[in-house]
Amino acid sequence: MQQSKKSKTSKTSATAGSSKTTPGGSTSQPPRGAGGPSNKNTKESFQKKLLICQKTYDYKDESKDVKGKTERLNAINEIQQLLQDQKTVVSLIIPHLDDVMTMIEKNIFRPLPNVKKSNLQFSETGVEQEDEVDPAWPHLQGIYEFFLQLVINEAVEVRSLKVYVTPQFVQEFLELFDSEESVERDYLKNILHKLYAKLVPRRKMIRKAINECFFALIHENHKFNGAAELLDILASIISGFAVPLRDEHVIFFQNIIIPLHKVQTCSQFYEQLLRCSMLFLTKDRTLAIPLLEGLLKYWPFANCIKETLFLTELQEVLEVCEVDKVEHLIPKLFKRIVKC
Repeated sequence: MQQSKKSKTSKTSATAGSSKTTPGGSTSQPPRGAGGPSNKNTKESFQKKLLICQKTYDYKDESKDVKGKTERLNAINEIQQLLQDQKTVVSLIIPHLDDVMTMIEKNIFRPLPNVKKSNLQFSETGVEQEDEVDPAWPHLQGIYEFFLQLVINEAVEVRSLKVYVTPQFVQEFLELFDSEESVERDYLKNILHKLYAKLVPRRKMIRKAINECFFALIHENHKFNGAAELLDILASIISGFAVPLRDEHVIFFQNIIIPLHKVQTCSQFYEQLLRCSMLFLTKDRTLAIPLLEGLLKYWPFANCIKETLFLTELQEVLEVCEVDKVEHLIPKLFKRIVKC
């Protein structure tokens, strides 16, 4: 009899040990397996948040759809936080990468708004210039931040990401560089730079797309807001070129870098252009000859600011090149300088 009582007591204690009593007195069940309802609910919740992030609203009218806009911002913040946990990235984000990239593309690939930005500085006018701000930007910035963190996340492998970086994607992405918002262009620059660094199989395609973008600037558009940012990326790429330079790199220097000097708005990106020019000369000093010839060919008239920039570049080029190699250009250079 005593033995049976002991066995009953042990069974009761074992049963009690399989559940936990909460402070409120209720009994909680042990956690379910990975395939249980909680995991299913997490996936459904994540997909719901992605759909909320895709909703579009009229951001010009702050009084409209306030609840929906707030819900959207909250959803963006929540999916951003998911990237902080690598286990969640592997178990939730990567399996739904199709949906994630669809959400990103539907947000950023859009007609760029016409926002008035002043090119005049306070020192030039004496009046503080007030620039317009795109009312939709606060609702886009979180998407860009999420995309940037997604690209640099170590759990997101090259083979998973490269599928989405197609020629069409890169072309539409580069078109966004014409945005009037400098903060947006900074995000675009950082994301494209990280994509280039990570996706080695896509590097040649990205370079080709950038070349086409600059080719259009030189021969068709003559104005592109993101030229400085793209040249920043190119400067990093050029610095990594092996010596001797490949033919395709020399052709890029001759067909893109030099002709960019003739663009009417080149003063807006001249600092970055000069850096790219000088990086090429550090790789191959013989390129100083076609560069000097290009400066003489595209020398500005009736534009003191641009002429000053050309003189600065001329000085820097002459400091690094071999004088005997450019001796035949000296008379032309003196005639040009005398006219300044």
